[in-house]
Amino acid sequence: MLVGAILILINAAWIAAQGGASVVSSYPVNSTQDFQGDWGRIALGIPSMIGGSAAYFWLVVVVLNLALVVLLYFRPQRRYYIGLSTLVLSLLSVTVGGGFIVGMILVAIGSAGAIENKPLGETLLGQILRSARLDSTLYEGMERRAKSLRTAALIIVFLNILTGLGNGLYILTADKILDPSFLGASDILLKGNVPLDGSVIGVIGTYLGLGVIKWLVLSAIVFFVATKITGVAAKYKTVAYSVSLAYAPIALQLFMPLAFFNQPMLTGTWPLAVWFLSNIWMGIALAYATMKSLDLNLGRALGITITAASAYYALNYILIDPSFPITSIKLVPQPIVIIEAILTVGILIGLALGAFPSYEQPV
Repeated sequence: MLVGAILILINAAWIAAQGGASVVSSYPVNSTQDFQGDWGRIALGIPSMIGGSAAYFWLVVVVLNLALVVLLYFRPQRRYYIGLSTLVLSLLSVTVGGGFIVGMILVAIGSAGAIENKPLGETLLGQILRSARLDSTLYEGMERRAKSLRTAALIIVFLNILTGLGNGLYILTADKILDPSFLGASDILLKGNVPLDGSVIGVIGTYLGLGVIKWLVLSAIVFFVATKITGVAAKYKTVAYSVSLAYAPIALQLFMPLAFFNQPMLTGTWPLAVWFLSNIWMGIALAYATMKSLDLNLGRALGITITAASAYYALNYILIDPSFPITSIKLVPQPIVIIEAILTVGILIGLALGAFPSYEQPV
């Protein structure tokens, strides 16, 4: 936390000294007419909120954050209130670059441990991080962890807030850039300005409700395939908790608004790369969680995961998404026969990997 708070202070001081957000471009341009090839930029800080004397206000905020982090060492009995304060202040520091993003993440992780008064790995945020790095010890005693689905639901809510914020900001900003009547496109691309309106809140709200529904549906499908088809003894709570942890990598989508290119909608590098990486990583985490929590070999766990994921994918894009439209980045194959083909291929792969028991095996 101390390292993170110092990084935040350095980033804020740098922004105050230069009088604007820190923008890193692939090569310098003065206007959108100068764009060539794959020009792009990464921005740290929100220029519209740090101009003029506002930069000094944010300096006071980040100094207070650093003071509270130091105070945490001397007043551990107040760790809940101090940790809550440093969490809020570190998240607000994104306005002045968030300590090159790294600082904000470090303070937020440490704050979570202080708030819950547990070893970091046992906190809600710690479990998410352990799941993302495929920590096998996380799934030891899963029956104990899964006594209540409250924590699993909190994990889904937290992750969908991050994902909804990332998608909402990216789609809104990209729409503004492509709108010929919008006059601030150059400020977005060149200076790193971030447009904000109520649509972002709407996207986050939709992500929250739909995210919980999708988690319950995916958990039910994995449970059905594992217990009714493969014949594994398992409880729904255990499966649902493991699936919630497997969602951890989708939090990467929070960083989609960080970079913009001269072709902002779906370039081959960004944000499509972030979308694919987070979803593929989630698939790997789901297979690993299934293997460890249900005590299966890798082949059978992959078979269950691929079969369940194929069924979920088909159900999601045929039934759920059309019923609950949401503005986000998504992959929707057309025509519908392609989705049906994905389901068939998934079942065949699951069959080859052992998701379906042989005739000699009791079910």
